[in-house]
Amino acid sequence: TRAWFNSRDSVVQVVIRSAEMWSHVCQVKGKVHASVRGVSSHALVSWPPCLISLDLEGMGICDAGAEALAGPLRINATVTMVNLGDNKITAEGIKHLTDALKDNKSVSKLLIHDNGFGPEGAKHVADLLRITETATSLNLSDNRIGAAGAEALASALRVNATVTKVDLRNNRIMDEGIAHLTDALKHNKSVSEL
Repeated sequence: TRAWFNSRDSVVQVVIRSAEMWSHVCQVKGKVHASVRGVSSHALVSWPPCLISLDLEGMGICDAGAEALAGPLRINATVTMVNLGDNKITAEGIKHLTDALKDNKSVSKLLIHDNGFGPEGAKHVADLLRITETATSLNLSDNRIGAAGAEALASALRVNATVTKVDLRNNRIMDEGIAHLTDALKHNKSVSEL
């Protein structure tokens, strides 16, 4: 499958190694935003240097797709937004992604809502938050993280100085989780929206 990425005056042809994938790309102010459908575990081996956002919401990439994306995300220096919402990614897939993002220095907005990865996945996100210097916005809504996941995130937010927005709607956090998050915000001066 071939996808064409338009960049100002030139067209860059990119060969994508998956027959199950098709891509729709549009040019926005000289930067490329991509929506990719049907990602397989071997897709997206390389990206064009002008790619700044990757929207794979609702594509059913699961853990295998998350693992496949981890390699390119680890070394990519241009992508600033990644949307992997509603993809049935479990805690295992979240671990692949967060481990890759620990090395990434460009992704500032991460949307991993509606995956249902539970408290274990939230712990992997918390591990990322402890060391990231680029993440500013996280959408973790609808992941059933519960009070244990909220506690892990609260612990990380106590030391994180970059995140300004965290969406935790519909996570069954309960009063215990809210207490942990409220306490964390006493120590965190960067979060303005929770």
